[in-house]
Amino acid sequence: MRTNHVHIVVAAADDPEKMMVQFKAYATREMRRRDLIAARKKVWTEGGSKRWLFTDESVSQACIYVLYGQGVDLPMI
Repeated sequence: MRTNHVHIVVAAADDPEKMMVQFKAYATREMRRRDLIAARKKVWTEGGSKRWLFTDESVSQACIYVLYGQGVDLPMI
């Protein structure tokens, strides 16, 4: 588990920038609904990485990285 960033691997026929904005908006609303962040607290940095994955192998490698390639999990509180 990470506390300072998010990775998402998604297949979609939509614009990556638009999807990232939508993911951030949904996550922000949910964190606020659960009282995990203050109503006016800034949550995200500007922008974000949007990497295109054109092959099954690249998708597989991205999923492996997200699941297992970020080091030792942080303890759950």
